[in-house]
Amino acid sequence: MAVFGDQRLPLTGVSFEVAGRTLTTPATLPLAPGDYPVKPSALPGSTFVQPLPGRVPDAGTGRVTLEYRVQTELTLATSPDVLSACDVTQLTATAKTAFPFRLPGRLKLNLPTGWTSDYPWKFPESSCRASLCA
Repeated sequence: MAVFGDQRLPLTGVSFEVAGRTLTTPATLPLAPGDYPVKPSALPGSTFVQPLPGRVPDAGTGRVTLEYRVQTELTLATSPDVLSACDVTQLTATAKTAFPFRLPGRLKLNLPTGWTSDYPWKFPESSCRASLCA
């Protein structure tokens, strides 16, 4: 499971180790009752919390969910970055991650008070001209 903002996205094909075997998600493995440590593989651009051991009860089924928290970097740049009243600047928003799976993205950006834009943001270009007039 990828945790991205307030979204939880299923991941397939992520390898992990349990009971001396390497499997990929999603997987089902018949095991005798007991506790089994699960070792997720590392994914670039994310962190994970080591899950509690999977527990297989007598005559039952256990389940372990692997959660990867996606790390992103958002940069907002202006050019030029020093303005006088009513000057025009270009705003460029850039989002980056090293996470190897496709993620849905939506950027909502409000201009500061007093700023106006002469045309709407375009996605995926994600740049806009804006000006500040006193």
